[in-house]
Amino acid sequence: MSEQPAGPAAQDAPAPRHDRDGRDDLVQLEGTVEDIIFENTDSGYAVFELAGGGALTVVCGTVGELHVGQSVTCRGRYGTHPAYGRQFQAVECVTDMPKDLDAVYAFLASRSLPYIGPATAKKMVELFGASALDVIAGDPARLTEIKGISAEKADRIQQEFKRMFGMRELIAYLAQFEIGPRRAMEVFKAFGPGAAAAIAANPYLLCGEPLQLDFRHADSIAAYYQMEGDCAQRLEAALLRTLRHNAGNGHTCLPRARLVATASAFIHQPADKLTSALDSCLAAGRLAQRSWNGADYVCLPELLAAEEAIAARLALLAGRQPLPAAGLERDIQTLELAQGFAYAPEQREGIRRAVTEHCLVLTGGPGTGKTTAVKAILALLESRAERVALCAPTGRAAKRLSELTGRKASTIHRLLEVDYTGGQVTFIHNARNLLKCDVVILDEMSMVDVQLFQSLLDALRPACRVIMVGDADQLPSVGPGNILGEAIRSEVVPTVRLRQIFRQAQRSLIVENAHNIVSGRPLQKGGREDDFFFLEADGEACQKLVCDLVTTRLPRSYGFDPIRDIQVLCPTKMGPCGT
Repeated sequence: MSEQPAGPAAQDAPAPRHDRDGRDDLVQLEGTVEDIIFENTDSGYAVFELAGGGALTVVCGTVGELHVGQSVTCRGRYGTHPAYGRQFQAVECVTDMPKDLDAVYAFLASRSLPYIGPATAKKMVELFGASALDVIAGDPARLTEIKGISAEKADRIQQEFKRMFGMRELIAYLAQFEIGPRRAMEVFKAFGPGAAAAIAANPYLLCGEPLQLDFRHADSIAAYYQMEGDCAQRLEAALLRTLRHNAGNGHTCLPRARLVATASAFIHQPADKLTSALDSCLAAGRLAQRSWNGADYVCLPELLAAEEAIAARLALLAGRQPLPAAGLERDIQTLELAQGFAYAPEQREGIRRAVTEHCLVLTGGPGTGKTTAVKAILALLESRAERVALCAPTGRAAKRLSELTGRKASTIHRLLEVDYTGGQVTFIHNARNLLKCDVVILDEMSMVDVQLFQSLLDALRPACRVIMVGDADQLPSVGPGNILGEAIRSEVVPTVRLRQIFRQAQRSLIVENAHNIVSGRPLQKGGREDDFFFLEADGEACQKLVCDLVTTRLPRSYGFDPIRDIQVLCPTKMGPCGT
């Protein structure tokens, strides 16, 4: 076959380096894909039959996009699968376009390209021979010589061909920088056929959204292209990486000085260069800055937009006149009579305001009757023919909420209906497709991050009311933001705080000590019949003590099942007592 047509990555791809990192002992296998037994298009993992040397070999490995008739060079080792027998476990796979006439026909006949099946493939190889793929890549107009292929179809065939083999070349290109096929496929999905050119111009695109690859990969590519350590792309990427890392720890912004210092230490570049890069990012709108209490804070624009949208919506709801309360006290008394107990004054206030306010925070520690109040709120809203959506941020919280209230509850994601179209998570219910509800009750509000809450608010009708329930003293969400705490501190959103611990909760030292910690009071140590103990031990002794408690002492004394009934919480990841 003549010289292979160059795909979009070829001009930017330096020659791959082989036999690195102790892989000299790998066996090399070459051949043509005869059949694809299994393929995961998301991960690039495949099981396929490779024809070569007069034999068929079953090969397993991450290849990327694979097609019958492709030439493949694999490096790996033979092994025996307990169910499927002898296989070749590929560590590296490099695909190439079909070379001989039979392989070209097999590839075209496999329907990998649009408008081409076995009959059209036969016509193409009869007309163009083994150069058929060169024609597709370099002169698609000639395809119109075949009956049934219009100019539009020829262009579509060429586009798909370039996409297909552009991925192949990108996989080979990135492999030399120790970026595997699976990651290479993600890069291709993010940047398309021009991925290699984009990465060559700015390797630090790999460190941003949506890929977030390790900086060492980008530094390796940058070094290949002789880019300086203080180049603008690297400085900007360090700033963005620092902000995204801290967003993962719950922060929506960072003080400007801390951002510069952290990024400077991360890439070992002077702070003044990071300051200049930051000013450029701010001027271009890639980052945002706001002042608060005399200090400057830098944010990712999408997080700032989410916070501002949430603040505006909650302020709008909080500023509306409460709904009429006619007959509400009578209805609350009716509930009390039906249940055989009276609500505490704080509970009563929370119930009343939840029915009349357009926006409310109902907060309190464990055992303060939040769930009892929510059940009453639900009953009153439903008696008024209000459509109520009951939700929580996690599946476990939603299930628990449903069990306690006897009503259907869902996660926020399920309520909004996740849509994965286009490879990104979006929601079917949004500003253009609003939820059909009058009130949303959101439990475990402390666990909700700003972007998820913004998505929920966007999907609500302007008149929809919002009731947020949670413990403001719990740790804030893992994702960025502390919505519940900030809403309470703002003093803009109406808030009812439940403080009274009820009788059934008073019997629990866990509940009592949770309130003691919040109030700064000393812990109460329990006896044998209590649910709270304090056992003092250090390091390895503590590790042994916990193992003994879980496996022996607690099951023996209380009949607990170590798997189903006991959970061990560790405050750190490191050390003998870490996770």
